[in-house]
Amino acid sequence: MSWNSFTLRTKLLVSFGSLAVLLAAVCLAAIGLTHSLDDDLVTVVEKALPITKNSEVAALKSAKALSVAREYRSRRSDDSALPSLRQEVDSLLAGARKGLTEVQDLATSLERSGGEASRQAKAMQDDIKAALASLDTYNKKEHDMMEAHKNGQSDRADQLLNEAEAEMDQVEAAVHRIREHDDQLSASLEASALSQSRSATTMLWGMLVLGTLVAGGLSVFLSGRISGALQTLRDAADRVAGGDTGVQADVDRGDEIGQLAVAFNEMVGQIRRSRAGQKGPRGEAED
Repeated sequence: MSWNSFTLRTKLLVSFGSLAVLLAAVCLAAIGLTHSLDDDLVTVVEKALPITKNSEVAALKSAKALSVAREYRSRRSDDSALPSLRQEVDSLLAGARKGLTEVQDLATSLERSGGEASRQAKAMQDDIKAALASLDTYNKKEHDMMEAHKNGQSDRADQLLNEAEAEMDQVEAAVHRIREHDDQLSASLEASALSQSRSATTMLWGMLVLGTLVAGGLSVFLSGRISGALQTLRDAADRVAGGDTGVQADVDRGDEIGQLAVAFNEMVGQIRRSRAGQKGPRGEAED
């Protein structure tokens, strides 16, 4: 079955149906890209921001633990507060460790995302491990310092406190690097979302241009086919009006215009036969 065998209505339905499908594809692509961009923004909010929050919690609790240790050491002869201070320090360090562990979990999930985010997450993991190790070392030295202080070993207590402070400096430095990685991670995710937005815009414009060209091409094709057939019928009608009944409308179509051409040719044939019939009686009368 050829294209010309379809009715004009069917051709129009197929042509404009194709255009509708193309426009629907553009809309679906736009929706898909919008969801993709939303996912990237959710990643920034759900992962990058909690990393900052939890690392800040870890830093604050670590600093508070060191402050408590310094306070205990400054009392010199007051041992009555040792149990409660130890409990407070342990609670603060547990909070700091929990914050770092949550950051570690977030970084682990980001490692699977690939690209710059994965690289920053891996670097973050190294600093998290360093911070956790320093917290454990600090915890041991701080406990030893309190015991030395309790036992009157002043010099030993001061030495252990200095070593504990050095470990806490390592924790603070690691947390600072974690924040830097988080800032770079956020910038990377935002840049990726912006890049995808630009790509999406370019692709959508391309699809719209393609749709416009296809629609324009279909319009030109259909109008050309219709106007050409109608012009053939008009030329044939003009020749018939001029007395030429031997003309035939050469329109090979299966649609309504083709049917009109067939009816036109049959009409011209009837006119031709009618004129031939009229000439026959006149010739006999003259004889």
